[in-house]
Amino acid sequence: MEVEKLLTIIIPAYNMEKYLERCCKSLILKDNSNLLEILIINDGSTDSTSKIAHSFQNKYSKVFRVIDKVNGNYGSCINKGLSEAKGYFIKTLDADDQFDDLNFQLYFDYLNKIKSESDCRVDLVITDMQRVNESGEKIKKISFSFPQKQICHIGPSFYDEFCKIVPHCVTYRTDLLRDMKYTQMEGISYTDQEWIRYPMLAVKNFVYYPQVLYLYTVGRIGQTMEPDILIKNIWMEFSIKKHMVDFYANNASLYSLNNKKLCEKLILSSLEKTYAQFLMLDREVLDENELIKFDSFLGENHNNFYQGLATLKFEKFPVRYIAYWRDKKNRWRYEWSYSIYNLLRRIKHIFK
Repeated sequence: MEVEKLLTIIIPAYNMEKYLERCCKSLILKDNSNLLEILIINDGSTDSTSKIAHSFQNKYSKVFRVIDKVNGNYGSCINKGLSEAKGYFIKTLDADDQFDDLNFQLYFDYLNKIKSESDCRVDLVITDMQRVNESGEKIKKISFSFPQKQICHIGPSFYDEFCKIVPHCVTYRTDLLRDMKYTQMEGISYTDQEWIRYPMLAVKNFVYYPQVLYLYTVGRIGQTMEPDILIKNIWMEFSIKKHMVDFYANNASLYSLNNKKLCEKLILSSLEKTYAQFLMLDREVLDENELIKFDSFLGENHNNFYQGLATLKFEKFPVRYIAYWRDKKNRWRYEWSYSIYNLLRRIKHIFK
Protein backbone atom coordinates (compact mmCIF):
# COMPACT_ATOMS: atom_id res chain seq x y z
CA MET A 1 0.00 0.00 0.00
CA GLU A 2 1.41 3.37 -1.04
CA VAL A 3 2.15 5.77 1.81
CA GLU A 4 0.34 9.12 1.66
CA LYS A 5 2.90 11.89 1.22
CA LEU A 6 3.03 14.88 3.54
CA LEU A 7 5.01 17.21 1.29
CA THR A 8 5.80 17.44 -2.41
CA ILE A 9 8.76 19.57 -3.48
CA ILE A 10 8.88 20.57 -7.14
CA ILE A 11 12.37 21.24 -8.53
CA PRO A 12 12.34 22.73 -12.05
CA ALA A 13 15.73 22.00 -13.62
CA TYR A 14 17.24 23.19 -16.89
CA ASN A 15 20.99 22.65 -17.42
CA MET A 16 21.68 22.60 -13.70
CA GLU A 17 24.42 19.97 -13.58
CA LYS A 18 26.64 22.28 -11.49
CA TYR A 19 24.07 22.76 -8.73
CA LEU A 20 21.50 19.95 -8.74
CA GLU A 21 23.47 17.49 -6.59
CA ARG A 22 23.97 20.11 -3.88
CA CYS A 23 20.28 20.97 -4.04
CA CYS A 24 19.15 17.36 -3.70
CA LYS A 25 21.57 16.54 -0.89
CA SER A 26 20.00 19.29 1.21
CA LEU A 27 16.69 17.39 1.08
CA ILE A 28 17.76 14.10 2.65
CA LEU A 29 15.71 13.56 5.82
CA LYS A 30 16.70 11.36 8.74
CA ASP A 31 13.14 10.82 9.96
CA ASN A 32 9.85 10.20 8.11
CA SER A 33 11.50 10.40 4.68
CA ASN A 34 8.80 8.08 3.35
CA LEU A 35 6.37 11.00 3.75
CA LEU A 36 8.39 13.21 1.40
CA GLU A 37 8.04 13.39 -2.39
CA ILE A 38 10.59 15.25 -4.51
CA LEU A 39 9.72 15.78 -8.18
CA ILE A 40 12.67 16.84 -10.31
CA ILE A 41 11.22 18.23 -13.53
CA ASN A 42 13.98 18.07 -16.12
CA ASP A 43 12.98 20.77 -18.60
CA GLY A 44 14.73 19.46 -21.72
CA SER A 45 18.27 19.90 -20.36
CA THR A 46 21.18 19.27 -22.74
CA ASP A 47 23.80 18.65 -20.03
CA SER A 48 24.01 16.00 -17.27
CA THR A 49 21.02 17.29 -15.31
CA SER A 50 18.85 14.26 -16.11
CA LYS A 51 21.66 11.82 -15.25
CA ILE A 52 22.21 13.45 -11.86
CA ALA A 53 18.49 13.52 -11.17
CA HIS A 54 18.10 9.84 -12.00
CA SER A 55 21.00 8.95 -9.72
CA PHE A 56 19.01 10.33 -6.79
CA GLN A 57 15.88 8.54 -7.98
CA ASN A 58 17.81 5.27 -8.13
CA LYS A 59 19.27 5.75 -4.64
CA TYR A 60 16.14 7.14 -2.95
CA SER A 61 13.37 5.62 -5.04
CA LYS A 62 10.65 6.21 -2.44
CA VAL A 63 11.41 9.93 -2.28
CA PHE A 64 12.79 11.21 -5.60
CA ARG A 65 11.00 10.99 -8.91
CA VAL A 66 12.33 12.39 -12.19
CA ILE A 67 10.06 13.68 -14.92
CA ASP A 68 11.88 14.33 -18.20
CA LYS A 69 10.03 16.67 -20.55
CA VAL A 70 10.61 18.94 -23.51
CA ASN A 71 11.62 22.50 -22.70
CA GLY A 72 8.70 24.73 -21.72
CA ASN A 73 10.30 27.06 -19.18
CA TYR A 74 9.60 27.45 -15.46
CA GLY A 75 5.82 27.62 -15.48
CA SER A 76 5.47 24.38 -17.43
CA CYS A 77 7.55 22.61 -14.77
CA ILE A 78 5.34 23.91 -11.97
CA ASN A 79 2.19 22.92 -13.85
CA LYS A 80 3.53 19.42 -14.50
CA GLY A 81 4.67 19.02 -10.90
CA LEU A 82 1.32 20.16 -9.52
CA SER A 83 -0.52 17.68 -11.74
CA GLU A 84 1.68 14.83 -10.48
CA ALA A 85 2.02 15.81 -6.80
CA LYS A 86 0.89 13.34 -4.12
CA GLY A 87 1.77 15.49 -1.10
CA TYR A 88 -0.73 17.14 1.23
CA PHE A 89 1.45 20.27 1.08
CA ILE A 90 3.47 21.54 -1.87
CA LYS A 91 6.55 23.74 -2.20
CA THR A 92 8.95 24.77 -4.97
CA LEU A 93 12.75 24.80 -4.93
CA ASP A 94 14.99 26.09 -7.71
CA ALA A 95 17.73 23.67 -8.74
CA ASP A 96 20.51 26.20 -8.10
CA ASP A 97 19.27 26.80 -4.54
CA GLN A 98 19.01 24.56 -1.49
CA PHE A 99 17.34 24.13 1.89
CA ASP A 100 18.98 24.53 5.26
CA ASP A 101 19.23 20.80 5.90
CA LEU A 102 18.97 21.03 9.70
CA ASN A 103 15.96 23.33 9.62
CA PHE A 104 14.38 21.23 6.88
CA GLN A 105 13.89 18.29 9.25
CA LEU A 106 12.39 20.59 11.90
CA TYR A 107 10.12 22.24 9.35
CA PHE A 108 9.02 18.86 8.00
CA ASP A 109 8.16 17.65 11.50
CA TYR A 110 6.21 20.87 12.07
CA LEU A 111 4.19 20.31 8.90
CA ASN A 112 3.34 16.85 10.16
CA LYS A 113 2.26 18.30 13.49
CA ILE A 114 -0.06 21.00 12.12
CA LYS A 115 -1.62 18.55 9.68
CA SER A 116 -2.43 16.03 12.38
CA GLU A 117 -3.18 18.31 15.34
CA SER A 118 -4.90 21.43 13.98
CA ASP A 119 -8.69 21.59 14.04
CA CYS A 120 -8.82 23.21 10.59
CA ARG A 121 -6.90 22.73 7.36
CA VAL A 122 -3.93 25.09 7.15
CA ASP A 123 -3.79 26.59 3.67
CA LEU A 124 -0.40 28.27 3.79
CA VAL A 125 2.83 27.93 5.78
CA ILE A 126 5.28 30.84 5.63
CA THR A 127 8.98 30.36 6.38
CA ASP A 128 12.07 32.59 6.40
CA MET A 129 14.69 32.74 3.67
CA GLN A 130 18.41 33.53 3.51
CA ARG A 131 20.23 34.99 0.52
CA VAL A 132 23.70 33.46 0.12
CA ASN A 133 26.49 33.71 -2.44
CA GLU A 134 27.88 30.72 -4.35
CA SER A 135 30.34 30.09 -1.50
CA GLY A 136 27.49 29.82 0.96
CA GLU A 137 28.23 33.09 2.75
CA LYS A 138 25.12 34.69 4.21
CA ILE A 139 24.08 37.99 2.64
CA LYS A 140 20.56 38.90 3.73
CA LYS A 141 17.81 37.22 5.71
CA ILE A 142 14.13 37.69 4.88
CA SER A 143 11.82 37.24 7.87
CA PHE A 144 8.40 38.50 8.90
CA SER A 145 6.50 39.99 11.83
CA PHE A 146 3.51 37.64 11.66
CA PRO A 147 2.43 35.91 14.89
CA GLN A 148 4.64 32.85 15.25
CA LYS A 149 3.33 29.29 15.03
CA GLN A 150 -0.28 30.42 15.32
CA ILE A 151 -3.10 29.80 12.88
CA CYS A 152 -4.08 33.24 11.58
CA HIS A 153 -6.87 34.28 9.25
CA ILE A 154 -6.40 36.60 6.29
CA GLY A 155 -7.25 40.19 7.20
CA PRO A 156 -6.21 43.83 6.65
CA SER A 157 -3.69 43.85 9.51
CA PHE A 158 -1.52 41.40 7.55
CA TYR A 159 -1.70 42.96 4.06
CA ASP A 160 1.52 44.99 4.25
CA GLU A 161 3.52 42.08 5.63
CA PHE A 162 2.25 39.81 2.84
CA CYS A 163 3.72 42.27 0.31
CA LYS A 164 7.19 41.31 1.59
CA ILE A 165 6.74 37.62 0.81
CA VAL A 166 8.73 36.07 -2.03
CA PRO A 167 7.95 32.72 -3.72
CA HIS A 168 10.63 30.86 -1.75
CA CYS A 169 8.85 31.54 1.55
CA VAL A 170 5.53 29.79 0.89
CA THR A 171 4.20 26.25 1.22
CA TYR A 172 0.60 25.64 0.12
CA ARG A 173 -1.96 22.97 0.82
CA THR A 174 -1.95 21.16 -2.52
CA ASP A 175 -5.70 20.86 -2.89
CA LEU A 176 -6.08 24.60 -2.40
CA LEU A 177 -4.24 25.10 -5.70
CA ARG A 178 -6.06 22.31 -7.45
CA ASP A 179 -9.48 23.48 -6.31
CA MET A 180 -8.84 26.93 -7.81
CA LYS A 181 -7.38 25.28 -10.95
CA TYR A 182 -4.11 27.11 -10.49
CA THR A 183 -1.70 27.20 -13.44
CA GLN A 184 1.30 29.35 -14.31
CA MET A 185 2.10 30.90 -17.67
CA GLU A 186 4.39 28.77 -19.78
CA GLY A 187 7.18 29.56 -22.23
CA ILE A 188 8.59 32.60 -20.38
CA SER A 189 10.62 33.34 -17.25
CA TYR A 190 9.65 35.17 -14.02
CA THR A 191 6.31 33.38 -13.65
CA ASP A 192 7.19 32.49 -10.05
CA GLN A 193 5.65 35.84 -9.09
CA GLU A 194 2.27 34.30 -9.93
CA TRP A 195 2.96 31.72 -7.20
CA ILE A 196 2.57 34.35 -4.44
CA ARG A 197 -0.41 36.21 -5.89
CA TYR A 198 -3.13 34.07 -7.45
CA PRO A 199 -3.36 31.56 -4.55
CA MET A 200 -3.87 34.42 -2.09
CA LEU A 201 -7.41 34.72 -3.40
CA ALA A 202 -8.16 31.30 -1.90
CA VAL A 203 -5.99 31.20 1.25
CA LYS A 204 -8.24 31.43 4.31
CA ASN A 205 -5.63 30.88 7.01
CA PHE A 206 -1.88 30.61 7.42
CA VAL A 207 0.88 29.79 9.89
CA TYR A 208 4.26 31.50 10.18
CA TYR A 209 7.13 29.15 11.04
CA PRO A 210 10.02 31.54 11.88
CA GLN A 211 13.02 29.54 10.72
CA VAL A 212 15.25 29.91 7.67
CA LEU A 213 14.39 27.08 5.31
CA TYR A 214 15.29 28.35 1.85
CA LEU A 215 18.86 29.33 0.90
CA TYR A 216 18.65 31.48 -2.21
CA THR A 217 21.85 31.71 -4.26
CA VAL A 218 22.68 35.13 -5.72
CA GLY A 219 25.44 36.14 -8.12
CA ARG A 220 25.28 33.10 -10.39
CA ILE A 221 26.31 33.91 -13.98
CA GLY A 222 23.31 33.56 -16.29
CA GLN A 223 20.76 33.92 -13.50
CA THR A 224 17.48 35.37 -14.80
CA MET A 225 17.55 37.99 -12.04
CA GLU A 226 20.83 39.51 -13.29
CA PRO A 227 20.21 43.17 -14.29
CA ASP A 228 21.26 42.72 -17.93
CA ILE A 229 19.06 39.66 -18.37
CA LEU A 230 16.14 41.35 -16.61
CA ILE A 231 16.36 44.28 -19.00
CA LYS A 232 16.62 42.01 -22.04
CA ASN A 233 13.54 40.05 -20.92
CA ILE A 234 11.42 42.99 -19.81
CA TRP A 235 8.75 42.09 -22.38
CA MET A 236 8.08 38.98 -20.32
CA GLU A 237 7.23 41.18 -17.36
CA PHE A 238 4.50 42.92 -19.33
CA SER A 239 3.05 39.57 -20.45
CA ILE A 240 2.89 38.39 -16.84
CA LYS A 241 1.47 41.68 -15.58
CA LYS A 242 -1.31 41.61 -18.17
CA HIS A 243 -2.11 38.04 -17.21
CA MET A 244 -2.19 39.03 -13.52
CA VAL A 245 -4.69 41.86 -13.89
CA ASP A 246 -6.86 39.83 -16.27
CA PHE A 247 -6.80 36.88 -13.86
CA TYR A 248 -7.89 39.12 -11.00
CA ALA A 249 -10.69 40.69 -13.03
CA ASN A 250 -12.02 37.28 -14.08
CA ASN A 251 -11.76 35.49 -10.73
CA ALA A 252 -11.86 37.93 -7.80
CA SER A 253 -15.65 37.88 -7.50
CA LEU A 254 -15.49 34.21 -6.48
CA TYR A 255 -13.62 34.94 -3.25
CA SER A 256 -14.01 36.87 0.00
CA LEU A 257 -13.53 40.63 0.31
CA ASN A 258 -10.43 40.20 2.51
CA ASN A 259 -8.82 37.94 -0.08
CA LYS A 260 -9.72 40.25 -2.95
CA LYS A 261 -8.20 43.23 -1.14
CA LEU A 262 -5.04 41.26 -0.34
CA CYS A 263 -4.62 40.00 -3.90
CA GLU A 264 -5.23 43.46 -5.33
CA LYS A 265 -2.58 44.92 -3.03
CA LEU A 266 -0.10 42.20 -4.02
CA ILE A 267 -0.70 42.80 -7.73
CA LEU A 268 -0.34 46.56 -7.27
CA SER A 269 2.98 45.96 -5.55
CA SER A 270 4.12 43.85 -8.49
CA LEU A 271 2.99 46.45 -11.03
CA GLU A 272 4.76 49.22 -9.15
CA LYS A 273 8.09 47.37 -9.34
CA THR A 274 7.85 47.37 -13.15
CA TYR A 275 7.00 51.09 -13.24
CA ALA A 276 9.91 51.82 -10.89
CA GLN A 277 12.25 49.87 -13.18
CA PHE A 278 11.26 52.01 -16.16
CA LEU A 279 10.85 55.41 -14.53
CA MET A 280 13.39 55.55 -11.68
CA LEU A 281 15.98 52.79 -11.95
CA ASP A 282 16.80 51.86 -15.57
CA ARG A 283 15.14 54.60 -17.61
CA GLU A 284 18.18 55.18 -19.81
CA VAL A 285 18.23 51.63 -21.18
CA LEU A 286 14.51 50.80 -21.31
CA ASP A 287 12.03 51.80 -23.98
CA GLU A 288 9.49 54.11 -22.33
CA ASN A 289 7.05 53.51 -25.19
CA GLU A 290 6.53 49.96 -23.93
CA LEU A 291 5.48 51.32 -20.55
CA ILE A 292 3.22 53.90 -22.19
CA LYS A 293 1.41 51.14 -24.09
CA PHE A 294 1.00 49.06 -20.95
CA ASP A 295 -0.22 52.06 -18.97
CA SER A 296 -2.85 52.74 -21.64
CA PHE A 297 -3.91 49.10 -21.46
CA LEU A 298 -4.46 49.45 -17.70
CA GLY A 299 -6.34 52.72 -18.07
CA GLU A 300 -8.67 51.26 -20.69
CA ASN A 301 -9.27 47.84 -19.11
CA HIS A 302 -8.40 47.86 -15.39
CA ASN A 303 -9.14 51.25 -13.90
CA ASN A 304 -8.82 50.02 -10.31
CA PHE A 305 -5.15 49.19 -10.86
CA TYR A 306 -4.58 52.28 -12.99
CA GLN A 307 -5.90 54.57 -10.26
CA GLY A 308 -4.20 52.56 -7.53
CA LEU A 309 -0.78 53.11 -9.10
CA ALA A 310 -1.35 56.89 -9.10
CA THR A 311 -1.51 56.88 -5.30
CA LEU A 312 1.73 54.97 -4.75
CA LYS A 313 5.01 56.57 -3.75
CA PHE A 314 8.45 55.36 -4.73
CA GLU A 315 9.81 53.36 -1.81
CA LYS A 316 13.31 54.88 -1.81
CA PHE A 317 12.28 58.46 -2.60
CA PRO A 318 8.72 59.11 -1.35
CA VAL A 319 7.02 60.96 -4.21
CA ARG A 320 4.02 59.93 -6.33
CA TYR A 321 6.24 59.53 -9.35
CA ILE A 322 3.74 57.55 -11.47
CA ALA A 323 1.10 60.25 -11.10
CA TYR A 324 3.74 62.90 -11.91
CA TRP A 325 4.87 60.94 -14.99
CA ARG A 326 1.29 60.72 -16.29
CA ASP A 327 0.68 64.47 -15.80
CA LYS A 328 1.85 65.89 -19.13
CA LYS A 329 1.19 69.50 -18.08
CA ASN A 330 3.38 69.17 -15.01
CA ARG A 331 5.89 66.60 -16.23
CA TRP A 332 8.64 68.63 -14.58
CA ARG A 333 7.61 67.11 -11.23
CA TYR A 334 8.54 63.65 -12.45
CA GLU A 335 11.75 64.83 -14.12
CA TRP A 336 12.74 66.65 -10.93
CA SER A 337 12.05 63.55 -8.84
CA TYR A 338 14.03 61.35 -11.22
CA SER A 339 17.00 63.74 -11.31
CA ILE A 340 17.19 64.22 -7.53
CA TYR A 341 16.83 60.51 -6.76
CA ASN A 342 19.53 59.48 -9.23
CA LEU A 343 21.85 62.22 -8.00
CA LEU A 344 21.48 60.78 -4.51
CA ARG A 345 22.17 57.30 -5.90
CA ARG A 346 25.42 58.47 -7.49
CA ILE A 347 26.54 60.25 -4.33
CA LYS A 348 25.80 57.15 -2.27
CA HIS A 349 27.78 55.01 -4.74
CA ILE A 350 30.80 57.37 -4.57
CA PHE A 351 31.00 57.25 -0.79
CA LYS A 352 30.13 53.58 -0.45
